[in-house]
Amino acid sequence: MEDPRLPLPPSEQLDRDQVEAIRELVDGPRKALAGPFVALVHSPELMTRVQKVGEHLRFGDTSLAADIRELTVLVVAAHWGAHYEWGSHIASAVTNGISVPTCEALAARVTPRDLTADQMVAYQVVTSLLDTGTVDNVAYAAGLEAHDERWLVELTTLTGYYTTLALILGLGKVPGALPPSGLPVLAP
Repeated sequence: MEDPRLPLPPSEQLDRDQVEAIRELVDGPRKALAGPFVALVHSPELMTRVQKVGEHLRFGDTSLAADIRELTVLVVAAHWGAHYEWGSHIASAVTNGISVPTCEALAARVTPRDLTADQMVAYQVVTSLLDTGTVDNVAYAAGLEAHDERWLVELTTLTGYYTTLALILGLGKVPGALPPSGLPVLAP
């Protein structure tokens, strides 16, 4: 496995802003500095702002159900080949109602066949965003019929947030996390 490009600097080389950004992250719901945040610590103010967006989307009061959040993370991780995000979220996805066959389909980058109606709407919105940079009219109408504008905005922002993390993971060459035994591994 390749060494990360942007490893955590030794503690004696961290500046005051980096130390504060790490403390704020560790004191929050994440509890540890890991994954893309190791690379982001090289820009501590940006790390703090990015992680606050993620904290709201993952742990805050949004209109997105847990299964929709985790499905979105897996779709984005598969799209970008973000092995760290995949390995870090797949157990939570299964715990929150994403079936193992759905995870297998996502890992193989094919449309899952057993999504609930709500999951399918989210899948269509997210894949439309990732494939074209916009939400096509069919996915948009389905999102409005099933939910509302807030849901669409939050789903789009969640997609963009995890896309940002996936790109940071790629920049930093952050090693992937293996899923728990028995759960699908993201295809190379």
